[in-house]
Amino acid sequence: GHDPVGEYQTEISGNSIFQSTIVPGASFTMGGISIATGNGYVIDGNFIGGSAPGATGNPWTTSVPGAIRFVGMNLASGVVTPTEVTNNYIGNFSWNASSSASAIPGLWAGIYLSGGSFNVGTHGGNQIGSDTGNDNIVVTTTSSSNVPTSFGIVTTTSGSGTLDISNNRIGSISVTNIYNMVSSGHRFTGMLLQYGGFNVRNNLIGSEITPQSIRASNSQSVGS
Repeated sequence: GHDPVGEYQTEISGNSIFQSTIVPGASFTMGGISIATGNGYVIDGNFIGGSAPGATGNPWTTSVPGAIRFVGMNLASGVVTPTEVTNNYIGNFSWNASSSASAIPGLWAGIYLSGGSFNVGTHGGNQIGSDTGNDNIVVTTTSSSNVPTSFGIVTTTSGSGTLDISNNRIGSISVTNIYNMVSSGHRFTGMLLQYGGFNVRNNLIGSEITPQSIRASNSQSVGS
């Protein structure tokens, strides 16, 4: 992925970040684009997911489940000039893990904002998954120790800055826990914003035409 540090008005655009080899299960966090500091980035028109350019081909997947987490965009920016996050696509995933991560940014997250000022979709919406069909993103865990959480867009609780989150689409996402236990589960939150002043407008979470676009389940069964 991309990991610039501290350059003012850096542009990250038109990239395809995808899986060329199946990811083995392990205890680490993978991601697509990460920035750590600086002001006024432009992150536009990138594709994250799949096994070919444009997030096409087979889903980006893991082989043997491990405590592996994924964050499509892990972004920290300054507060002087907002970073623009526009027209990006994150999708085509089949993610398998044993992680019980419930703390932010969770087991799987599309966009994670860990501080700073951002316009996410303000001048061109981002898409996480699809607004039609089912199972564009499938996140499966085998956690028995906790109830993990996955997110579409999520922020830290301790950041500062202003947020404009507009025109984004999040859907066709299924999360499940296949550990057969009453207390097991897997939560999904489309959008969780927890710092700064923010405007949230014209976003779509789910689908206007596909039933059960977002699904959360476990495989718990009860017998005697």
